[in-house]
Amino acid sequence: MPALQVKNVPEDLYGRLKQTAKAHHRSVSGEVLHLIEHGLESETKPYPVPTGEAAPVRVAEAPRPDFRPGPGSPFANNRERRKALFEWMKAHPLLQHPEKLSDPAKLIREDRDSR
Repeated sequence: MPALQVKNVPEDLYGRLKQTAKAHHRSVSGEVLHLIEHGLESETKPYPVPTGEAAPVRVAEAPRPDFRPGPGSPFANNRERRKALFEWMKAHPLLQHPEKLSDPAKLIREDRDSR
């Protein structure tokens, strides 16, 4: 089986690793393997995208006007600029959710049970 050696681990990081390993009843090596495996799994698994009634619907994006302040800005001051920006954001939402959204407790339970 391949071996892995990590050099120059900061003392505080190693201390936290030892505490975590002890809390999970693992050796430091076992905890490191668990963290690496869990980190790689979460990196390769995309976040679940809701389907069915709870799925967000993407609205066609309109070109966003230039709201940056500066000499060429059509806004007299920051207050007008912010007001125009918020009005544009209300008129062009990125996502619109249907009326029936998933129950957060159900989503958390499903995520917990999948582990």
